[in-house]
Amino acid sequence: MDLLSRAAYHCCWVQSVRASPVALVGIVLAVITVAYTVRLGLGPGLSRQKTSAWTTDDTRATHEEASPRGDAAAGVAIVPLHDFDWTAEEPVKYLPVKPVYHITMALQKDTPSDLITIDRDYLHRITLRRRLISQKGSAVHDCLPRGHESVSELYAYLLHDYLPVRYPTMFRLSADASQCENLVTGRRFPLEPPPPLPAAALGALGEMVEEDIFLLHPTPDGHLCVAFVCCFPAGFDPSEKFGKLIKDIHAPVPSYDRIGPSMESFFCKLQVGKSVKRLNVNLSPTPTKCLEWKRRTETKFRVEDEG
Repeated sequence: MDLLSRAAYHCCWVQSVRASPVALVGIVLAVITVAYTVRLGLGPGLSRQKTSAWTTDDTRATHEEASPRGDAAAGVAIVPLHDFDWTAEEPVKYLPVKPVYHITMALQKDTPSDLITIDRDYLHRITLRRRLISQKGSAVHDCLPRGHESVSELYAYLLHDYLPVRYPTMFRLSADASQCENLVTGRRFPLEPPPPLPAAALGALGEMVEEDIFLLHPTPDGHLCVAFVCCFPAGFDPSEKFGKLIKDIHAPVPSYDRIGPSMESFFCKLQVGKSVKRLNVNLSPTPTKCLEWKRRTETKFRVEDEG
């Protein structure tokens, strides 16, 4: 694996899918994690990672068609990749990275079609995710009672509206539109979230896409993490973020207080069909994707600029 594909990034897409933004979904490694100043020289200890997010309704539109239709219910067209060959797709190279980063939300416009990314490492990582979900259980996926409907809606959206449309060479619906088949793994999943809810639905999502997922609900005190499936955390225990407000999740982040109110305001103003993304850099001491979550010691280190 080359240097660029070892660089660890959090790509966060924020997309409003339904008309009522009641569930925020963060995909991979942190709930809109905040990057802070780092002098970066990319070395062997870095690994590539990504995150996404969007908003949805708690209610799902009835699916009457027997074939993929894109996200027509939300008025958002998903662009199909008809000739996509995942085995030949190179990992996205997010470099260059500026050596000094001043804390901001650093949002960029994006498209709903780019919500999920897939490359040549898909099968390896999906296989690892399936094993971790089986072995670690609630340490890598869980849901509060108030998040059950949001999990069901997200499950239906990805398996019916998104994956078979965006990646038709990898995912397809059965003839009676009751199942979604992963053509890479041969695994099939019902379009109606399977019991027991919501664990089975989160587990299925965890082995269909390699992005990690966090669902947030608005509350009078801020946005609350109500559900997650996270197999590749960036040096934290995802179960410790579960059931917490964003401001409490990010309490250890240096200078988070500078952008915390802006983050909450941004989430509240998400619009249907609008997508944005952001990048974070993560330094990892090991190439292992499922990191040791409990840090037993604090080690000071410095990363020098290359050249």
